[in-house]
Formats: sequence, structure tokens, C-alpha cells
Amino acid sequence: MLDELELAEQQIERERREAEEAERRKRLTVRARYSTAEVNPFNVFGIEPWRERAWHKGRPATEEQIAMLERNGVDESGLTFRHASQLIERIIKNRETGGCTCKQAKVLRRFGYDPRETTFKQAGAIIDQIASNGWRRVG
Repeated sequence: MLDELELAEQQIERERREAEEAERRKRLTVRARYSTAEVNPFNVFGIEPWRERAWHKGRPATEEQIAMLERNGVDESGLTFRHASQLIERIIKNRETGGCTCKQAKVLRRFGYDPRETTFKQAGAIIDQIASNGWRRVG
């Protein structure tokens, strides 16, 4: 009988601790700060958008163009067929000439570097330095 009473007391104590823990978790709040910024893909590459030709006026980007731009880290929302073509052309040209990628260019621009003058390897090295410096500009 004493063993049963002792087990019951232990059970009551365990339930009380669990209830206190649940109450403490209810009062727990998490704060997070975040910011968003719209990134113009033409600014990332430092180019001016082409003028829309009459036969392309209002023509939306194709699914293939959108897929290509998404794979390369370009926000394709609101892009027309002509502008998507221009950005894809720039991505391909950068790849062929050893220039930095769009994703690298975004990071470099955010930290004040000019991606037009940076190769793929140089961009990677700069971004590695920035990351190792706690995401603060180096030098």
C-alpha cells in the first residue's frame, strides 16, 4: 500500500512539472527581425532593359524562360518575353566569358562590389571572405 502511495505521489509530481512546463512554453515568445528588398535584375547586371518591340509588346515570358531565370536566381515576376530574353542572354554571356553568376552578383552588389568587373572565381573568393567576416564587407 505504501508503494502504491509513493508511486501516486511521483505521478502527481511529474504531472505538476509537465503542467508548469506547458504553462511556461505558452508564455514564451520569439522575436525575429527581417527585411525584404526588391531586386531589379537589370541593376544586378548593370544593364539597361531593352525597349519592347511592337510584336513582343505585352508578351509574357515563356515557361522555359521562367525556369531558366529561376535556376539562376533571377526574380522573373513581371518580366516580359523580351526582357527575359535579355537577361538569359546576359546569363549565358557571363557563363561563356567566366563572369560571375546572378546569385553572386546580387551578393556582391549588396556589399558594394561591382560584379561587372568580377570573374566567377573572384566573386566566389570575395563572398567567402565576406561570409568568414560575419557577413560584413571586407576591407
